Amino acid sequence: MIRNNYLWFSDPSTFNDPYDFNISFDYSCNENILREYYKKVREKYKLMGDNSFESYDVEQLISEYLQDPEKFINDHKQCMQEKKQNDYGVCCFSEKCNNLLMWSHYGDKHKGICLGFNTKMDKDFFLYPFKVDYPSKFPTYNYFENKFDKKILYTQFHFATKSKDWKYEKELRIVKYNKIRGKIQFKKEIICEVIFGYKTDKEIIKKVLKLFERYNYNVRFYQMVLK
Repeated sequence: MIRNNYLWFSDPSTFNDPYDFNISFDYSCNENILREYYKKVREKYKLMGDNSFESYDVEQLISEYLQDPEKFINDHKQCMQEKKQNDYGVCCFSEKCNNLLMWSHYGDKHKGICLGFNTKMDKDFFLYPFKVDYPSKFPTYNYFENKFDKKILYTQFHFATKSKDWKYEKELRIVKYNKIRGKIQFKKEIICEVIFGYKTDKEIIKKVLKLFERYNYNVRFYQMVLK
């Protein structure tokens, strides 16, 4: 990673938390809500220059949904699962470098390394940042009433909501779209700090110092200590 200045963007379907990137949908509706929903669908198609929706009979669509809502729900769940697996790449950061649990869980039991980033030095790389929220109750997203509110969909519900059990992470996420995943290169200037764990081996520290010097990084070095 240091030699080739990249970070890894993961497939969210591989995350360890089954609620992560997994919106809790509410499909409750009535005829008026459905009619308003299909009206917005038609408007969206027109904005995209696509008139194909004009051929659909809205009243028939409403009737079909009310007769068999389970079919629509199952089709939509499958579509959302495919979208999650195909569309996004995610890289996760923390706001804090001195959290005891983070060092225990992600820092090789305090023997690892934490990197500090200056997000202002590479705005293209750090495009689409989301600060994770940790509510005590997982929010529910009404598909028909909130469908076209992208702010709600992308921030509160989809990319940036986790259980309060994860609150200690103070997580920030960078999300890439259009199947951008794997190794994504960054400008070397964004790494501004290297923080060694309390138990990081001295030989590892020496190797890392030489590596950053060899590849021309301009960083400050620190090590965690016990109070």
